[in-house]
Amino acid sequence: MNIFKSIDELFLLLILINGGFMEHTLNKDYTKFIKLNKHYSHLILLFTIYFILKLNNEEKYHPIETLKQTIFIFIFYYFIMKLQIKYLFIVIILLLFIFLIDYYKKFHKNKELNHKLIKIENILLITIIIIISINIINIDNGIFTKK
Repeated sequence: MNIFKSIDELFLLLILINGGFMEHTLNKDYTKFIKLNKHYSHLILLFTIYFILKLNNEEKYHPIETLKQTIFIFIFYYFIMKLQIKYLFIVIILLLFIFLIDYYKKFHKNKELNHKLIKIENILLITIIIIISINIINIDNGIFTKK
């Protein structure tokens, strides 16, 4: 699984989710159902991720591998959406940098430059993981906080 390819799909997912603020274009009963049923929203999110992956990897589509990647992206997305707003913006900016670096690598044939860019991507990814981990430990509502 190419984690940097998954970041492309994560960005597409963020764009689609942000497009959800156009609820005035949906049937009112359907909108109410979605708002009241969290499990339905998660199911739609999983289907959306799976569909995005299938479209982006049509030539190499394998249902089980796509399902594994879907679950990975869903979990990653879930943790990102649990971040405090300041950390969320930092992570989105870091994801944007990874996305741009990965896109830039596709057009450069210089192996030395690409090797350096891969190192930068890895550092950014590790930074994201650290930010998410710190935020999970510092969750205000509970498990790890002093009482």
